[in-house]
Amino acid sequence: MPADKRRRGEAQEKRIRDRLAAQGYEEPYGSTDAEIRTQLGILGRSADFIGYHPESGTWLICESKGSDMDAAYEQLNNTMKGLLAKEPASQGKTDLRIYTTPQSYQRLTQDARGLGGNHLRGRFLGYFDEDRNWHYAEVQGVRIEVLEEQAP
Repeated sequence: MPADKRRRGEAQEKRIRDRLAAQGYEEPYGSTDAEIRTQLGILGRSADFIGYHPESGTWLICESKGSDMDAAYEQLNNTMKGLLAKEPASQGKTDLRIYTTPQSYQRLTQDARGLGGNHLRGRFLGYFDEDRNWHYAEVQGVRIEVLEEQAP
């Protein structure tokens, strides 16, 4: 990955992490992909953020992504499995979210082709099968919310 693209991605991750911390989320399993992977015993890639909100008793797993929704799905799935193994009580109390660039968000919402075959219905990621039936992208029965991340 080119250095300037990596720096933009890291800056986006930091903005999101700082915003979620300001909303009251704690990061009990670390604040980097490597820490999260190690703490949760994840094989493969993990999400960028896993937070616990002590006031609401809920969890949030987030991935910041430019355009590869399939990779984001894999990272959310791996992280959810790791969280459920360590925190069984998180079942049914965990939200999943992808933050993406304005360009990718526009393709998800306005381009008939979507983004890699993915589209949004409301705020949630999904796809059409070969018969044009809609399916939400879900991990452990949890739909994946997608939000547009604006650069400062």
